[in-house]
Amino acid sequence: MVLGRGGYKFQNWAQTYGSSPELYFQPTSAEEIKEILDLARQRSKRVKVVGGGHSPSNIACSDDFMVRLDKMNRILKIDKEAKQVTVEAGILLADLNKELDRCGLALSKLSIQ
Repeated sequence: MVLGRGGYKFQNWAQTYGSSPELYFQPTSAEEIKEILDLARQRSKRVKVVGGGHSPSNIACSDDFMVRLDKMNRILKIDKEAKQVTVEAGILLADLNKELDRCGLALSKLSIQ
């Protein structure tokens, strides 16, 4: 069973926005994410998934449940021939880019569009 912790204080990088979610989670598997979503549904809570907190807005702020995927940061598969990579959602682009470079691969485009 995944455990959430109370008393967590979230701040964005510029410290212009913050919140104190009821429960804060750092799951390590898809099964734990399912447990979090089931619990949220049972308690009628909203779930916000946050990254590194680099948004200049309050989009990541939540009073309900907050989920950070930084513990789900593995590269699961690299297929050089197909030029495809499968990663977990919490991987940092810097870490992914380093590994792709070692394999002679790169992301095709990093765009904000």
